[in-house]
Parts: sequence; C-alpha cells; structure tokens
Amino acid sequence: MKYIKELAEKAYNDFQYNYKAQLWQYFRFIFNVMKFVHQSKIGNKKFYMNFVQSQMSQNELILWFYNGISGGGKKFYELTLIYNDFLQNLDTDELYNPKTFVKFYPN
Repeated sequence: MKYIKELAEKAYNDFQYNYKAQLWQYFRFIFNVMKFVHQSKIGNKKFYMNFVQSQMSQNELILWFYNGISGGGKKFYELTLIYNDFLQNLDTDELYNPKTFVKFYPN
C-alpha cells in the first residue's frame, strides 16, 4: 500500500505543480470555510460541511482526496477525517486505486 500511496502522491504533486495557481486558491478557500465551520459554535456542523461538499464536482472531490494524502495536505486530511462524510459522494472507482480510499479514509 505504501507503494500505491507514493505513486498517487507523485502523480498528484506533478499535476498540482503545473496547476498550483488555480488549485491553491480554490483549496485554501474550501479549507478555510471548513475550518470556520469546525471552529464555530454553531450546531449541526455536519450540515454545513455537507453544504460545502455538495458544491464540489466529482473531479474536485478527487483532487481534494489526493491533496489530503499528499505531503502538503496534512491539514486538509485531518479536517476531512473529522468530517469523513465530506467525501461520501466520491466515486472511488475513478481513483488510481480504489483501495487507497479505504486505507486513508476508513469509516
């Protein structure tokens, strides 16, 4: 499984290097919305996290997943683990290896 993670991480890092201007701004925005909801005193935080997630396309969820397991996505990963329903609509068949999802985002 370590080899699969390394392959996925390298592929994602190569991709995001070429598109970081577009991706980083988007990921920072989504992360900061999630962080705001997480740190706020509002009730039913899961509802608001699902609202954010519902605005994301399948491709964006896939990028979010790979960003989370990459070396630079630790904060994304930690928040996504807390609200593990955040990736509930991710079609794992579209991942490089669907087993990767279960390894990094167990239920």
